[in-house]
Amino acid sequence: MQIVILKPKNQFRKEDLKRLGELDVHFYEERVKLEEIKELFNDNEKLLAVQPLFIEGIFESLPIEKLKKIKNLKALCLATTAFGWIDGKWLRKNNIILANCPGKATNAVAEGAYFSMTALLRKIPLLIQNGWKADYSYMVGEEALDLKVGIIGLGRIGERFAQICSRNGLGVSYWNRTKKKSIYKADSIKNIFKKSDVVYLSFATDKSLEGFINNRLIDSMKKSAMLISCIDNFVYDREYIIKKVQKGELFGCAFEAEDVKTKSLKGNIFVLPDSYYFSTRQTRENESKILTETIMGVVNGKPVNVVN
Repeated sequence: MQIVILKPKNQFRKEDLKRLGELDVHFYEERVKLEEIKELFNDNEKLLAVQPLFIEGIFESLPIEKLKKIKNLKALCLATTAFGWIDGKWLRKNNIILANCPGKATNAVAEGAYFSMTALLRKIPLLIQNGWKADYSYMVGEEALDLKVGIIGLGRIGERFAQICSRNGLGVSYWNRTKKKSIYKADSIKNIFKKSDVVYLSFATDKSLEGFINNRLIDSMKKSAMLISCIDNFVYDREYIIKKVQKGELFGCAFEAEDVKTKSLKGNIFVLPDSYYFSTRQTRENESKILTETIMGVVNGKPVNVVN
């Protein structure tokens, strides 16, 4: 079986490279267009392992139209935890395994969210927009102690964020699509948005959830509240939230994006580059280990981390 990996060798641990070296592996270490990968279009059985940062189009890079053109594909192994950007149903229907890297960035993303919350409280976006010149007539910050945090989605990342907040003296409640055994208080999604000082969006997404966080929920938030997101922007109306912040109808918001920058906006809006939250050394090592195990599992006929 041919193994095509869209991810640089220097992002793998030495021990994982040694295991992969026993296979027929082809690395692509710079961003590439799918149609330029010649190994995908021969008659051999193949496994494609993808870190989306290294394929042209990133999360828009593998629509069904392109996947259909890959000959004899047996497995698509993602170097991401998220898998909603791939049509797993179509892959399953065509007997193609879809696997991910579960839990690789749990702590990194949760810590990143807490960092974003603190940046908003201290009005760092306003400082950036003012050329790093402090003006205490409007840059006086807030403290996190005793704030009420509402988490939408108590998965691995949401649970870790809850732990960090709780240990730092913040109250925590949550809403989850399924029942959870947790020490934290469960509440309705309406109450989370209405009562929380900080709303954190942390749940798995796919296109069926487009607009799930509707503007009625945003309008119910307190003027002193903030919204922090580590999920896809299509789940909520980003421009509506930005305008709410700029009008003083929300304290602030934070999200990842490539098409807008903090310094080009007005208001307490903290924009980080795509993938910033999970970009840590520890996450990269976890990704290397889990992705290698996933590839070896497929090759050995014992697939792991299958999500379709």
